[in-house]
Amino acid sequence: MLSYTRNVVLPKIASVWGIISYPILFFYVQLKVMVIWVIVTFFVLAFMSIYTGRDFLIYEFNNALMETDMVKLSAITGIVVLLIVWLIKHKSWEESGFWKVSDISAYSLVLCALAGVITNYFWTGIFHLSGLPELFPGYAELTDSLFRGHIAYQVLGIAIIAPIVEEVVYRGIVLKRLLNMPMNFHAANIIQALIFGIMHLNVLQSTHAFFGGITLGLAYAKFKTIWAPIIIHITFNLWSVIIINIEKHYNIESSDTFIAITTIMSALAIITFLYNMLKTSDIDDENLPQ
Repeated sequence: MLSYTRNVVLPKIASVWGIISYPILFFYVQLKVMVIWVIVTFFVLAFMSIYTGRDFLIYEFNNALMETDMVKLSAITGIVVLLIVWLIKHKSWEESGFWKVSDISAYSLVLCALAGVITNYFWTGIFHLSGLPELFPGYAELTDSLFRGHIAYQVLGIAIIAPIVEEVVYRGIVLKRLLNMPMNFHAANIIQALIFGIMHLNVLQSTHAFFGGITLGLAYAKFKTIWAPIIIHITFNLWSVIIINIEKHYNIESSDTFIAITTIMSALAIITFLYNMLKTSDIDDENLPQ
């Protein structure tokens, strides 16, 4: 019994922990950053109250928290997580050529960039036409908090830092470790996408993160470089930043007909993109850089 536990059970537990430890790290750092932000906000307001001679008002504290620029907190979280992961993984990254840009052609980069924009159109259209965001008010509040700050912070936090960190964690580490268990690629890809979706902690975000995670995993396996899913993810998020800010600034609202047409066209394009990746003979190749 002790031999079975030592030789079978403990290695399995270690494998599972190796898979979920980085997503948990991401969540833990995010939580710590938010807690520190709350504490700092409290003491700043308390100091200002003492300095000005005013009473400390709880509603001012609550308002300060409600107006928090979530993009800045997300950017800080991403930078901290990426730094920690780099300290742990940089040697193996150098050996495997994890960050090599030369492994992906200019054509593939353009294809991935287009895939990100097209996927964005698809999910935006689905959410708009279905009216699902109205059933989940938390989604609208989250979106508003993310796109409240200056556009420069939105581009940095949402369109650059978040995609890089999430692809490194979920596709670059979690997917590879699932494959090393060993596991069939498609099963591993679904599991990493499921973890990716769950960690978004929001029904709508979790839904498109799950399906998006599958696509990103396929892109990683197809192009054999982490830059493929990173480019898709960056253009997906960047397009959201651009469109939302244009709509807010110019008060533009697309018609349902236009949204329906772009949704159908983007769905066809996504199907074509996925088909071309799935028919590739080396999609099950586990030799992915880590």
